[in-house]
Amino acid sequence: MNTCHVTYSHNPNYLFATIRGERTRDTIADVAREVVAKCMELGSARLLADIRDLRGSVNIYDVIHLLREVIPDLRGSGVLEKVSVIDLSKHDTVSRTFNELAFSEGVKVRVFSSHTDAISWLLDEYAT
Repeated sequence: MNTCHVTYSHNPNYLFATIRGERTRDTIADVAREVVAKCMELGSARLLADIRDLRGSVNIYDVIHLLREVIPDLRGSGVLEKVSVIDLSKHDTVSRTFNELAFSEGVKVRVFSSHTDAISWLLDEYAT
């Protein structure tokens, strides 16, 4: 059961998803699949996801599990090229691990604590 709520705003450069609710491994995986499907529906190659309002936390093992579940969806979408996530800085350790693991898998997903940095990276054609 998904205990998160997603609102979307679409513009020519990216799809913006604001996600609120409980931060658990299962709900994040469910929301990730939902958001990837929305990007496919709209033909959006870039996604900005704001998860700062998610309550709770996940650990490093949850991050590894999420990447194993979500990466095939990202690769299989055929549309989604880059994902930029905005999260609270208190989750920096988990975010750094997520960034490193995603990079090692060749997936362009990065987590930022700054909204401005997240958009800058997302729109930069050469950022990896």
